[in-house]
Amino acid sequence: MCQQDCPALFLQLAFMCCQIDPASRPSFEELKAKLEYLLAQLTSQSTCCTARKLKGG
Repeated sequence: MCQQDCPALFLQLAFMCCQIDPASRPSFEELKAKLEYLLAQLTSQSTCCTARKLKGG
């Protein structure tokens, strides 16, 4: 259904957005905050991995 490298938080958000009851879905403000957090996490992981590659690790 989804790729192995799909971040768990993104998958969790997707399922939260698909709730049948609209009141159970996250608000746009909540979505924005969670997506910004996810982007920051992915960016820091990417930077860390790139630094390791440059150092030869």
